[in-house]
Amino acid sequence: MYVAGDLSNAANFTAANQTLSNANVYINTNDAQAADFGGSLSLGGLYRAGARDPAAFAIIKAGKTNNTDLNYSVYLTFGTSNSGSNIAERMRIDNLGNVGIATTAPSTLLHLGLAGTTLGTLGIAGNTSGLV
Repeated sequence: MYVAGDLSNAANFTAANQTLSNANVYINTNDAQAADFGGSLSLGGLYRAGARDPAAFAIIKAGKTNNTDLNYSVYLTFGTSNSGSNIAERMRIDNLGNVGIATTAPSTLLHLGLAGTTLGTLGIAGNTSGLV
């Protein structure tokens, strides 16, 4: 780890380029093998002016999809908080590559979940030429 100057809690990890099947930094859990267990990365900062109160703003987590020995089936989630609330999952990429927004069980390549009985809105912005 390299810490420089007045960057009081900064870290710089440097290593050779890695392929998709390897990594420069590993974040693991040491819990027993179980579904939904895996490494996570929390991102945050100070949330009150004049105070040194840190808070987690968002999280990226990889979790095991099952309890099966020697099975590496995993999902990747992204979560954010909303004005002081707990961090909630907002997007998931499942073990098949399906992406779910506002759903924890995406069943298609892009699955948009809707809460309650009110239909949501999907916005697509761009110019008038090309594919939408």
